[in-house]
Amino acid sequence: MLNRSILVKNSLEETELILKELIPTINGKIKNISDEEYSIEWTYLYGLQTIFCETKLIPNKKGIEIFSTANSDDIYKTGAEKALNELYDSLYITTKLKSFEKEKKEKKQKQTFQSNNKTNYKL
Repeated sequence: MLNRSILVKNSLEETELILKELIPTINGKIKNISDEEYSIEWTYLYGLQTIFCETKLIPNKKGIEIFSTANSDDIYKTGAEKALNELYDSLYITTKLKSFEKEKKEKKQKQTFQSNNKTNYKL
């Protein structure tokens, strides 16, 4: 079983709606949605394997944590890794999602420093 998570600033309802729209676009099939627990059970087809996945939304002081697990039959968990990679790559690409990690990357790119010869370099 593999796990992955990301912290976002969106509301629970907004994040759940984004996930409901996103999972079918990566060829996932939603099997069960629990509005009380804010969890989505879904499957992903990898070759001939059916990967069983669950994504939970966990409220946090800083925002909402999107926590996903995936389980596959193969020994190297390749199918589970592929399912989570597809989901989280799509989450990073979507413009509707307000991620803390996106902000960190943008701030890091804007940093500059000055060398001894008074030339500005970007990091």
